[in-house]
Amino acid sequence: MDRKLLAPIALAALLGAAPGCIIVHEDPEPATGTLTVRWSIEGTTDPAACGWHRVAWAQIVISAPDGEVEASLTPACSVFATSVGLYPGRHRLAVTMLDSYGRSVSTTVNAPVDVWMDHTSTVITEFPATSFYQ
Repeated sequence: MDRKLLAPIALAALLGAAPGCIIVHEDPEPATGTLTVRWSIEGTTDPAACGWHRVAWAQIVISAPDGEVEASLTPACSVFATSVGLYPGRHRLAVTMLDSYGRSVSTTVNAPVDVWMDHTSTVITEFPATSFYQ
């Protein structure tokens, strides 16, 4: 038999006898985009503004167009921003300021939001003095 023909056969036999090779196939993670929500109180992001209006938390609810809740976040008021990964498409955003007992102390800001794959969409919400309950 020709030596050139034997070389690939010998190599295949040698690899077959070698310690195993593990092949892992994982489904790719679904493509998402990022939604960043920023808020201000009376035009400022000074943490003292949260105290002036008795705000402890920002309640952020993101829903699909059919109303199904996709994400619900409650960051501290004083951070004035938060982000969440979402599937691309149209979403609905609702932001309400809450006191330390979880009670609403403001009107709710509602906005439609488009999220794009591998991009960050940013929504800036403003809570003027008139949006707070007295």
